[in-house]
Amino acid sequence: MKKFVRIGLKDILITLRDAPALAILLGMPMIIILILGSALGSLGSDSEMARIDVAIVNLDEGDIGKEIVEGITEGEELEELFDTQVLDDAEEAREGLERGNLAALLVIPEDFSDKINDSKPVKMNVFIDPGKEISASIFQNVVQSIAIRIASASVAVQTAKDVFVESKMVADERDFSRHMDKVVKEITADDALSAVDVLESNIEKERKITELDFYGTGMTIMFLLFGSMFGAFSLVKEREEKTLSRLLITPTSKTSIIGGKMLGIFFVGVVQFLVLFLFTVILGVHWGENLFGVFLLALGVLLAMTGLSVLFSSVAKNVRSVGAIAPLVVIVMALAGGSLFPVSTMPEWLQPIRYLTINGWALDGLSSLMKGAGTNSILPNFGALMAMFFAFFLLGVWRLGYEE
Repeated sequence: MKKFVRIGLKDILITLRDAPALAILLGMPMIIILILGSALGSLGSDSEMARIDVAIVNLDEGDIGKEIVEGITEGEELEELFDTQVLDDAEEAREGLERGNLAALLVIPEDFSDKINDSKPVKMNVFIDPGKEISASIFQNVVQSIAIRIASASVAVQTAKDVFVESKMVADERDFSRHMDKVVKEITADDALSAVDVLESNIEKERKITELDFYGTGMTIMFLLFGSMFGAFSLVKEREEKTLSRLLITPTSKTSIIGGKMLGIFFVGVVQFLVLFLFTVILGVHWGENLFGVFLLALGVLLAMTGLSVLFSSVAKNVRSVGAIAPLVVIVMALAGGSLFPVSTMPEWLQPIRYLTINGWALDGLSSLMKGAGTNSILPNFGALMAMFFAFFLLGVWRLGYEE
């Protein structure tokens, strides 16, 4: 155990004394975070000219629910204003809203038409993303207007129905409803007549994610992965200089040697994360209220990074090869995983690729924590990072073979 720790401490000291390595691991991310976070505005900015992304889930099987959907999706002015998705699954739609893909979501409940026809109170649920408050409020006002129209029509129709049926001017209520269908669509009234309550439900989110938040977390995760490159440098360099071979003929076990090297890589990553975490907090990056969850994800990233360094060292024949392979892999992971730009801006069919990367799982979890999620919600993310650690490590060990 002492040899294991001694080897790890040696590698930590070597890295901390390496000025070029520190410049890449600490200096570069600090500069990039500072520049990007200061130069760019809010990630949830509502100033864009593009159509507002909204969704409708219609659980109603009656005509009124269909009319609402058609009114929003087929109206010429509304079609220019909203990019509307009509979905069948409310949970899927909520997930899209939580990921930031939508500004607002309208859910029309079951039996909506029946309750309106019977003059019973009923609610349409509008879920909004507070990070897109202006866009969401526009959609909410449109739905409110529709609710008022339907409510007033319902009151007018019910009153007329009672009069006409009692006077026997129509055969029955169904006959009346058929003749009054066109009239219903034209009737409007004020808010006082509303029998429809539009329930605004905000997705739990303490604050909107700013560019500083996005790049602060994204760059931190990306540059933690660059730590795997320097860990691989250390392993390959010792293999090239035959230091590893000489160590293997000593009483020191292979497990202690490789374990010590991994310990050094891991603790350099710990120092790097703590420094960048404090730096970003000072700048104003909001990591969320659940710091335990943040550090749990950081642990998963650091372990996955450590396993990745072993894999890099196993496929690279020399230090130059590490310098060519590792940065390429890290940049590809950053691009696919959402460190450089939001995954939501990618084509929808391409977005799942982030789950093949360390960045994707880490940033997905951090995004949830920023929105107020609890630790349980990021346990799958931590589990995926641990699975990557074991996969990278075992594959690397298999390729290395620890041959003298």
